[in-house]
Amino acid sequence: MGAGRGAKRAHGDKAVVDVEIEKLLRQQLLGLFFCHFWGEESGQTLTEHPWCWIVDPNDGTIDFLRGLKGSAISVGLLYKYTPVLGVVYAPVTEEGILDCIAWAEGLPALLRNGQPLILKLLDLPWSSDSRVMLSSAAVNKSDINLELCSPSAFVAMPSIAYRLAKVAARDGVCGVSLYTVSAHDVVAGHAC
Repeated sequence: MGAGRGAKRAHGDKAVVDVEIEKLLRQQLLGLFFCHFWGEESGQTLTEHPWCWIVDPNDGTIDFLRGLKGSAISVGLLYKYTPVLGVVYAPVTEEGILDCIAWAEGLPALLRNGQPLILKLLDLPWSSDSRVMLSSAAVNKSDINLELCSPSAFVAMPSIAYRLAKVAARDGVCGVSLYTVSAHDVVAGHAC
């Protein structure tokens, strides 16, 4: 989508595509498994079900509208408030590739772009080779963020769900938000 076309499909900090994606995800997910649904754009469909889909159709919308790369579609499934499935899909990344990181209870490994990642639960060193995943706003005060993350470097990116999923995939040592988050922002990333 070109910048001009995207600008016409936005209102303030909302993109029309957010509502379109969530509507499609709501239909498809509830068709697969009907339960409680909580979407960032459309709100809740309350049921007595112990399961709940949590969806953010575009985690990082404001940065997406500014043309930054790294926003993500975030889909999580809770069972009695515990994440049991998470899919974080970043269609446009700084690396120029799409990235989909997923996990579900019972899987033997985290999946990245459909391939299993066999990861050992090791302590990742906090070193000059490691990365801390921060909000895109971190570049506005890069000197202080470099100092706070030292000896690691930081990577600034829009989506907190994607930051958490990248940490699960061992691309970083931690994921941080400089802003208040909601369940839509973190459930899928926490599941990974």
